[in-house]
Amino acid sequence: MTAAAHLKKFHNVYWKQGLTFKDLPYVVTPFMTEHLKNGRWPWNDGIMMRLPEHFKQSFIERHTKPQQPVHWRPAPDYYRCPVTGEKRRQDNLNVPIKALHPKESKQGLWGGEGIVFGFYKKGMARRQPRFWRPKLEMRDFYSEILDRWMSIVVTPRTLDLIDDSYGFDFYILQTHEVDLVSDLGMKLKREMLTALVDQSLLPNDEAKREKIFNKYKQFMVPKEEIEWMGLSIYEAWKKQCDLEEQNRIQQTKPLKDVYMTELLKEIADFEEGYSTGGSVTSGASSWLSKMNPFGKKGT
Repeated sequence: MTAAAHLKKFHNVYWKQGLTFKDLPYVVTPFMTEHLKNGRWPWNDGIMMRLPEHFKQSFIERHTKPQQPVHWRPAPDYYRCPVTGEKRRQDNLNVPIKALHPKESKQGLWGGEGIVFGFYKKGMARRQPRFWRPKLEMRDFYSEILDRWMSIVVTPRTLDLIDDSYGFDFYILQTHEVDLVSDLGMKLKREMLTALVDQSLLPNDEAKREKIFNKYKQFMVPKEEIEWMGLSIYEAWKKQCDLEEQNRIQQTKPLKDVYMTELLKEIADFEEGYSTGGSVTSGASSWLSKMNPFGKKGT
């Protein structure tokens, strides 16, 4: 691939994701995608290898778990021959229709729907390219866990899924991120799970808080896994870098504290030796010799 082709690919793929050249090693390339589809983590060293195991498993599951049929209907594995009535097997028919999920779909709840590109033909006319877009509408939803109303762009399929789940909170919590296909949905899921784990929902109504907690406690997960749910590979890399930098700062002791500790130790040793009437330790004597202006040079 030429340099011009590399620049064109970078602009079309990586630049649209908000990434720069320094982030290219942490972008999921097609080669890495094949490893993920086979259930293998493609990074074997560096910060990417030190990511939490639960995030690695969830990220691999995004590429291995099939999405629920949205724009197509799965065909049966067998069919009856209309002539002989014989039962025959049919393969390679369950091919999902690829849909485009723009950034607007990440900011709403489209229920897995996207923009489908195809061709339309009527009668004997030549086929014409066409885009099929989902019907979007603004609806208000109430979350029992978060205790607030919110206006979200949804599709009719999303409304049906919420009704099938018997509530907005149930739909967000029990829908897998592969089928949710929404950054907003994963953000709401993290907020809901955090409120359940910390039991910070409805602080002024204890009876209602206990009722709601018992209603949704089946979806609880460990707190250390909540903040990693739904993150992209770049967001996870940045988060791991920040955590390691914080640990390094916390474990680093300032030099002024180190020198102060050494000074206090030498003073304590000198006072102990002076009070007992014994000889002063070598550390204290060396310190005193340095402070004595009338001492010999080089001692």
